[in-house]
Amino acid sequence: MTEKTKIAVLDQLNAIIERGGPRSEEYKEVLEYASLLSDMVNEGILSKQEIHATLNTAELLSDKNSLIGHINLRPYGYAGDFHVIDRMYQKELGDTTQQNWDLFIVDQPAAVAVRNRKNYFINLINKLLFDRERLELCNVASGPGRDLLEVYRQLPPEKQLYTTCIEMDENAISHAQALTAPYDKSITYINRNIFRFQTTKKYDLIWSVGLFVYFNVKAIMMLLNCFKEWLNPGGMIVIGNFNEDFNPCRGFMELFGSWYLNHRNGKDLLNLARQARFDTDLISVGREEENINLFLHLQIR
Repeated sequence: MTEKTKIAVLDQLNAIIERGGPRSEEYKEVLEYASLLSDMVNEGILSKQEIHATLNTAELLSDKNSLIGHINLRPYGYAGDFHVIDRMYQKELGDTTQQNWDLFIVDQPAAVAVRNRKNYFINLINKLLFDRERLELCNVASGPGRDLLEVYRQLPPEKQLYTTCIEMDENAISHAQALTAPYDKSITYINRNIFRFQTTKKYDLIWSVGLFVYFNVKAIMMLLNCFKEWLNPGGMIVIGNFNEDFNPCRGFMELFGSWYLNHRNGKDLLNLARQARFDTDLISVGREEENINLFLHLQIR
């Protein structure tokens, strides 16, 4: 990027920030500008501090009621907390002067992919329950519980779904318990770090889609080996991951949210499965409509 282009990009973003956020016709440009600047940070041409000082984003990133402020302030200790995910699920705007930025965030492909991820989960549960009456589910890093609520609401009376939620964030559990209270006889919440969780219980499905993006290969191998031991014969593990080959929001997430994920493509996920010694004919990769969230399916005989 030339010096002239860099100045032009910063000027364009500054103008958008100063008038309170992008209009819908500018969304694509904002993503492109953020990606260009994020690349410059990764190449060592500019620092994030220099960019934010030039753009004067202090007020924008410190508004606790806005999504972008909440992501940066991390009141629960991490960027993609249950509050952020649930607001993306519901396209919920905050009581904030930064509503244009909230509108921008909930409309972006990555947020759409998060909503698609919920639908993927619901469809999977329905598919697995089609030819059986009972399903034992282990939901790892279960988050806000909105997906579970929707599953149970549409569950036919003749079908039984028993869910164990393993979640490290007490606040997420409190939120999810309140949300899913009508179904509390079928849902157990356990406040535990997944690496410290042990069980003799067996599950038909282990679902974890918002966790593995934060882990390296060694940690993933540890968990997959545990998960394998927790499955009933014929059971399935489904692991979600953001797509290395396609996430147009990545630059914005990293530059404006310091939200860094370990992106992996389909080939990477298949290699993880082989490394964990799952049978080749029992592994596959699914994807939601945006092609941003990938889902590694692993089964045992």
